[in-house]
Amino acid sequence: MNRSFLINGVGRFRLVPAWLALMVAALVFDQSGGIARAQVNRVLLDADDLAFNIDDSTFHQWIFGAGNKIVSTPEHLEAQLMLAVKDVDRICGLTEAQQRKLILAGRGDGKRFLDRVAGAKREFDRLRNDPEGVNEILEYTTPIFASFQAGLYGEGSLFAKTLGTTLTSDQSERYRKARREQMAFRYKAKVALLLAGIDARVGFTSEQHRQFLDLILEATTPPARPGGPSEENVILLKIARLPEEKVQAIVTPAQWRQVERIFQKARIMEESLRAGGLID
Repeated sequence: MNRSFLINGVGRFRLVPAWLALMVAALVFDQSGGIARAQVNRVLLDADDLAFNIDDSTFHQWIFGAGNKIVSTPEHLEAQLMLAVKDVDRICGLTEAQQRKLILAGRGDGKRFLDRVAGAKREFDRLRNDPEGVNEILEYTTPIFASFQAGLYGEGSLFAKTLGTTLTSDQSERYRKARREQMAFRYKAKVALLLAGIDARVGFTSEQHRQFLDLILEATTPPARPGGPSEENVILLKIARLPEEKVQAIVTPAQWRQVERIFQKARIMEESLRAGGLID
């Protein structure tokens, strides 16, 4: 019989051949990457006869991320839309007519998104029993997952386009200012979190930490597409692109060797981030 490995299923382990275990392992991302471990069901008839199946919960996780149970429902999307409209209303003071336009546009975004999910599910059902079809499934699910993580009402959405044509000039200015402040605050918090992780490995003094944080915030800008599972990788790459001489001016030679190793690992992700349109 072929050598086999254990693949983690839903609350239990399943026995699958070695070649299949390696293939599934290549598709596994942790929760921050949004793609959960594939659930592989099997009926092992003999050494060469394996019934392959990926279950519905895996499809759901590949679209919405691990741990999201109800986000695929129209009711959940409607609740998200209402929060988005209230956020704009808090900043701009929308009229009832403006709110209606934004709600109508947002519902269009939600329908368009669920239609994409339904199309991907049809392809998933067609290929779920084909071990060679997993990559083709991911070609459908990965862009939808990226859209969901970035937010349904961001740049390019009907909601955003309607916002641009519905707000008055005064409202638009207030909204742009508030968004800039929100993004700057959020970016600073993300940078501080990543720098804390680097600090834990390198061991900065409090003054070095402050200088490094100031350098990052002065020399970098927030990602063009905030949010999503790759945001931290994008920010880390921005940090890794800082001029070496400026970083070396802050750290000791021994610290720089550790920092440089962290930066080298970050740069490995550059090609995939660029291919995904996440960086210039």
